[in-house]
Amino acid sequence: MSSPVINPAWFIKLVTLFTIGLTSMPTMAAFTVYTDKASFLTAAGTVSSETFDAVTADLDPSSTGIHLNDFTLSGSVSVDAPSSAIDINGTTNLYFNTSYGGWADLIFSQPITAFGLTMNNARLQLLSISLARIGPAYGEYHHIATYAAPDPYVSNQTLNGFIGFTSDVAFNRIVFAGTGCCSSTFAVDDVTYATTLATPVPEPLSASLLGLGVAGLCLFRKQPLRV
Repeated sequence: MSSPVINPAWFIKLVTLFTIGLTSMPTMAAFTVYTDKASFLTAAGTVSSETFDAVTADLDPSSTGIHLNDFTLSGSVSVDAPSSAIDINGTTNLYFNTSYGGWADLIFSQPITAFGLTMNNARLQLLSISLARIGPAYGEYHHIATYAAPDPYVSNQTLNGFIGFTSDVAFNRIVFAGTGCCSSTFAVDDVTYATTLATPVPEPLSASLLGLGVAGLCLFRKQPLRV
């Protein structure tokens, strides 16, 4: 009985279709949360920071937002200079009001892979923090990950300190959203961010394609071609 014959043109077409299918699948991010700033900085690598200390007068968002060095603020957020609402270290900070479903966001001018900040009076059970990527096309929006309270049924989960996030999928928008219940106001200072992680995570897609190519080569070597 003769061995089955594989048509090279058919196999190449199959690989091409499979590759297109893989590249069109949603990308799953390797998302990590840090509450220790030293660990975050080690993972983030080279970082930039914004302390807001250069702002000497209060700023409220207009229809186009508050434009700072590398990002724009929009929604229910203002620059409190110097801090008078909720203090962190006696200097200028950001004041958020996400009460009863309110929201605010930071949109960066370029994609980042790490984002950290110091918070005060943040009631995690009333707040979610989402990372997303806005694309150049109209309406292009990719959700990366969302951080919420570890236990939404525990009422006393106030964060007074550092929290940071890293992702192997780049993002450029961070959204702070209220859960829709109760009053929720908090302060943010010392925003830290990076465009490249210190230790990049290999892309799962690349490994899949490499395995597919090796399998194809082995298959061709084992099966004789009919002439």
